[in-house]
Amino acid sequence: MSRLFFHIYYAPNNAVVTLVGDFNPDEVLVKVRKYFGSVPAQSAPPKVDLREEPHYGERRESISDPLARLPRVDIAYHVPPGNTTDNYVMQELSIALAQGQSSRFYQHLVKEKQLASNVSIFTDSRIGTSQMYISATPRAGVSLADLEKGVDDEISAVVKDGITPDELAKAKTQLLRRFIDRRRTVLGTAQMIGEYAVKFNEPELINTILDKESAVTLEQVNRAARAYLVPDQRSVVTTVPAKAAADVTREVP
Repeated sequence: MSRLFFHIYYAPNNAVVTLVGDFNPDEVLVKVRKYFGSVPAQSAPPKVDLREEPHYGERRESISDPLARLPRVDIAYHVPPGNTTDNYVMQELSIALAQGQSSRFYQHLVKEKQLASNVSIFTDSRIGTSQMYISATPRAGVSLADLEKGVDDEISAVVKDGITPDELAKAKTQLLRRFIDRRRTVLGTAQMIGEYAVKFNEPELINTILDKESAVTLEQVNRAARAYLVPDQRSVVTTVPAKAAADVTREVP
């Protein structure tokens, strides 16, 4: 038998064994049946409804965190489930907006307006309703309110005017690079196959996901920005270090 990598991807009600490498399938299946064949199968759990009802207005929370070293604002928007067209669209939008120092969020908020010391955007890919997260840390001397307004101004500009063809092209290149990086090792390949099998019952997605990402158009991205970046459908959390919050309280007469 040649080189073999063995990986188990766990989920609350499921697990997938993934074998990756240069090996003889017949020989490996004998061993898999030997060590796992006696494990009894569990009855399938009831299917969980993972849909989330629309919000009735924006949700806000402020946290005084004793472990936080710096203040931060986090904003989350609802987006469609993973492995759907609009989820791929929103992933590419988030990369276009904030991936790398040439992105518009970094250029506008960090370099030009100097409101943030860093900013990131990430769209996850869940079985059910997913999220697009925006996180930003204010530069020293900048209030969270001013930083949040700066983020809102950027979002409003995206909703109004969309992104450019060059921004989308760069996002596609970043996704391709990310995919190649994950496929570079047998561990990354095994993790991807297991993840796609557990989450979407589609292990072969590893062979088709690039086609789905490549098919995303500029029109789809700009339409999705208008559809999902809606203020009354988002949650906003501001975090302040507990010491800073206590200092402000003591200063109040």
